[in-house]
Amino acid sequence: MGEWVNIFSDTNLQRVQIVMGLLDHEGIQSVFFNQQDSAYPSVGEINLMVNPEDVIRAKRIVEKFQDE
Repeated sequence: MGEWVNIFSDTNLQRVQIVMGLLDHEGIQSVFFNQQDSAYPSVGEINLMVNPEDVIRAKRIVEKFQDE
C-alpha cells in the first residue's frame, strides 16, 4: 500500500463522515486526519484520505456529493 492522498477537506466532521460512508459503500477504504485545534475547532480542517489507486473514483464520488 502506498501513501495516503487527501481527496476532501472540511471543518465539519459530520460531512467528512458522510463522504467516508459514500466511499465505503463503493468499496473504497478511507481514513481521516483531524488537524483542527482542540481549543478552537474553527481553526484547521479534517482531511479525508484514500489510497493512490482509488483517487480518481473517490474524487468523482466527492464531486457528486458536493453537487447535491
